[in-house]
Amino acid sequence: MTRPFDPLRADHPMVGAPCALCGEPMRVGERPTLIAIPGTGDGRIAEAAPAHWTCHSVPGHAELRRVAEAAQLLLAEVDELHPAGLSSTWQMREALAAHDDRSE
Repeated sequence: MTRPFDPLRADHPMVGAPCALCGEPMRVGERPTLIAIPGTGDGRIAEAAPAHWTCHSVPGHAELRRVAEAAQLLLAEVDELHPAGLSSTWQMREALAAHDDRSE
């Protein structure tokens, strides 16, 4: 049975390990859990991988983390196209269109 553990402290060896569900690193203050790795162990004891408790217990949370990461990468690309920042959707479309024109 999976359960949450106490929040991670800075000196815990699990800090920095990737979450088995979303791939993001475990951070200080987050509540971890351990996910059994299928096909390991003898039925009573199995090997386990660390995961965020929220990724395990909240439906769709791991996927939401991946979508948020993709959105951040997209915003970083937009900032590269227009470092001064874009104040409107129209300006963003114009900058992306100009970039596409240069790429062709």
